[in-house]
Amino acid sequence: MFWKFLRLLFWPYLKFYFRKSKGKNLEVIKTNAPVLIALNHPNAFIDSIAFSCILFNPRTYYMARGDAFKKGFISRLLTATGIIPIFRLRDGGIEGVKKNNESFSIAYKMWNKGKKIIVFPEGLCIQERRLRPIQKGTARMAFGFSEEMKRDDFLIIPVSVTYSHPSKFGSDIFYEAGKPIPVKNYLSLYQTSPAKAINDLTKDLEMELKNITPHLNNKDGDLLLEQLQEIYKYQFLEENNKNTEDLEMHQQFWFYITEKLNIINERKPEQFEKLKNKTATYINFLQENKLQDKSVYSFIKINNASVIPSLLLLVTGFPIYILAKTIHFLPKFLAKLIADKTCKNIEFYASVNFVTGAFFTLFYLIFEFAVVWYFLHNWLALPIYLISKVIISKIALSYSRNVSYFISNFNLYKLKTSHKNKLDQLLNLRKEIIALIK
Repeated sequence: MFWKFLRLLFWPYLKFYFRKSKGKNLEVIKTNAPVLIALNHPNAFIDSIAFSCILFNPRTYYMARGDAFKKGFISRLLTATGIIPIFRLRDGGIEGVKKNNESFSIAYKMWNKGKKIIVFPEGLCIQERRLRPIQKGTARMAFGFSEEMKRDDFLIIPVSVTYSHPSKFGSDIFYEAGKPIPVKNYLSLYQTSPAKAINDLTKDLEMELKNITPHLNNKDGDLLLEQLQEIYKYQFLEENNKNTEDLEMHQQFWFYITEKLNIINERKPEQFEKLKNKTATYINFLQENKLQDKSVYSFIKINNASVIPSLLLLVTGFPIYILAKTIHFLPKFLAKLIADKTCKNIEFYASVNFVTGAFFTLFYLIFEFAVVWYFLHNWLALPIYLISKVIISKIALSYSRNVSYFISNFNLYKLKTSHKNKLDQLLNLRKEIIALIK
């Protein structure tokens, strides 16, 4: 019951918090067989919350670090949410690991009823554009269930999650399910050589996850990768006739650019360093002049800055933006404040911001309903107010996500009219960056 409430709370807020969200091939999870969902883990508990909302049915449960299960209310709350504690040696020591037998027993009984449980096979949460080595615990659980429950229909389904900006409000989030791995294919080997069966299954799972997860080999390119997303993503999509609003096409960009950087870094390290330096210079230039690459790219295509349309959109949308900003200020401010104060690790920032924001928005909406009822004493006024608020919020969100672009167009126009040489330097630098990528 508690989970149904949470899902009804989080699902609409997901549409507000993320710019776009999408799942691909998730229908493979909708099977009567027991399923272990092996999900990569860059962004704390929002990885599983958002997945459960996007998949919606069937319900998914998931395993989380056992040290979060404090005695009392917190433990009961986590259990009611559908979280099964799993203990690592580094967190709970030997005593903690012993408790895993009870957790495994709970998971086995749930799987035996055809439930779907999310497991994070990397064993830790780190916000990187790469897949961490897959731990053997996932394979051990799979064999343990198959052996104890005498079943050969157990499936491991790899799922990847990719964020455009993992820790920021307004990010895109994309899930893709890979090819299901039937555990029965390894059971005969497990009877004669358990260690080899565990190794083989772990390697195959890692390979399947890598097939659906953009993977940058060298950490030295992490910042460069994020910068190139801002510079080249939309140009890449347009040049390859891709739908710029389709997140599946965005995922193709991530695979393309990570593979390009891996090849350049491996075969031409001097070119890799040159690309890093030029990209850093270009990004600094944009920031110093309050420009966005989106407007620079538009300027290149039409050889002009769209000042008049930007001015009209900036002026006409401003009143609605201020109204929505006023309506949403308090819950959004409180959620950000709590995330800023409590999150020492960047991996938890979006999760805390999302969950607290959803609850504050709910409480604030109840308060708003009370105010509307107090003044109007009309039940019909409540849904009318809610629908109006949603429409205003949607318009304001679109405005807020484009206001920097509008301002950038003005600044680009000023650069063109007053500092033509600087603009030429900027355009040439961008051209050199694209050439180095290609």
